[in-house]
Amino acid sequence: MYQAIQGQYRAEQQSTSRIKYIDTAKGICIFLVVLGHCSISNLGLLGVLLMPLFFTLSGFFFKDSGGWLLNLVKKCNRILIPFIFFYTVAFVIVMAKVWAGADIAHSYVAFFFSKDALTINGVLWFLLALFWSNMIFLAIYRISSNIIFLGIVSLLFMGLSLILFSEGNYLPAYFDSGLTAMPFFYFGYFLRNTGILNSDKYTCYQNYIIPALFVLAIICYIIGGGPHVTISCNEIVGCVPLFMLFSVTSIIGVLLLCKVIGTIPFITYIGRYSLIILCIHMPIIETVSHTLLLCGMDIYSFPVNIGIFIVAISVSTLLIKPLITWFPKLTAQEDLIVLKPKNK
Repeated sequence: MYQAIQGQYRAEQQSTSRIKYIDTAKGICIFLVVLGHCSISNLGLLGVLLMPLFFTLSGFFFKDSGGWLLNLVKKCNRILIPFIFFYTVAFVIVMAKVWAGADIAHSYVAFFFSKDALTINGVLWFLLALFWSNMIFLAIYRISSNIIFLGIVSLLFMGLSLILFSEGNYLPAYFDSGLTAMPFFYFGYFLRNTGILNSDKYTCYQNYIIPALFVLAIICYIIGGGPHVTISCNEIVGCVPLFMLFSVTSIIGVLLLCKVIGTIPFITYIGRYSLIILCIHMPIIETVSHTLLLCGMDIYSFPVNIGIFIVAISVSTLLIKPLITWFPKLTAQEDLIVLKPKNK
């Protein structure tokens, strides 16, 4: 499997221009997400970093494509259509379990109106929040593209969201989560458009800068007693400013480290298709876990969790090629919605 993936990835790299270290960062991120969902261990500060890093990587590629309709269609093709596709597939799996006698909440629309309805591939909340972050940032960008203005407004949106929509108060379809993630989405845009990561001015100092950033992040984490904001539900633990400082220093450190490393064939490959891995790994984990439970195995033991993780990451990776080949328009590889050019 590894050699096939390596060959496919090299072929794709020759035909497309991509920022390879960003794919590596996404690959590390999604690898840890799957690991965490297998309950192997408490990821600690790594777990706190994952969602801020994901939103930052998404903001890194923000681009105003033109009119509002054009931008909306683009985000529907890249985010909402994959969400609907994978959510529907997960719903069918849940219904099969219900028909088999499982006691599972299974309302199709509940996910959009309640944050307690996470039994149907709950990780898909990220796509809804990401869609809102994109559209909100676009609205701010249309007012002013000034980098300072964008940062201040993004922070204000996060603050308002944490104040107004926490402790059980929330907006439908994870709109509040999209607001909370705004500073991280902005940070990705900031890094891309200021050229901080692409500058070679400080290359000779990177052996000192990268460790210093991670040390500062760890200090913030320890001093704050593990501060974090759970973006999916706006849950606040500890000091938010320390959490933000931890996130910023960690994100820069990870991206600089990935830039030094370059590509790690398997990791970089799953990073390129991290959206697909994100969308399919939970149904695989749940199906394997349920099957093992029916066989009388302890699904919370460490060896079993390791086995579940290996199966989940392997099957998810093997499904990438069939999914992008058979359903390219449903997996963000091609556009399902195409605007017709206006007649002159």
